[in-house]
Amino acid sequence: MVEDDLDTRSVLDALLSNGVVSVVIAGDADTAVAILAARIIDCVVTDHYLEGDHTGLVVAQAAAARRIPVVVLSGFLTPLVRLEYDSAGVVAQFAKPVDLSALRDAVRRAVGLSP
Repeated sequence: MVEDDLDTRSVLDALLSNGVVSVVIAGDADTAVAILAARIIDCVVTDHYLEGDHTGLVVAQAAAARRIPVVVLSGFLTPLVRLEYDSAGVVAQFAKPVDLSALRDAVRRAVGLSP
């Protein structure tokens, strides 16, 4: 999971760790890309706007290069941003505030589990 907001990160970690998946957390795109290069990851959940020089799109592109499904969250999913993520092959996009059960189901589907 790539999320720079500590409160959001805590909620999402609890949601996804609760019988859905094991969660590895990165607070920025550069850390996430390094984790993708070093570990086996089944799915990436990323915010769009992150601290640092890059957005979640950089994470999505790095994951796509390794055929890892990506779910995007953002409070600012404009049509252009959605198109960029569609081009990167993300499996789901959610506007914040996120419907937590829909997010959980999307992640479960992305890793091959039934919702």
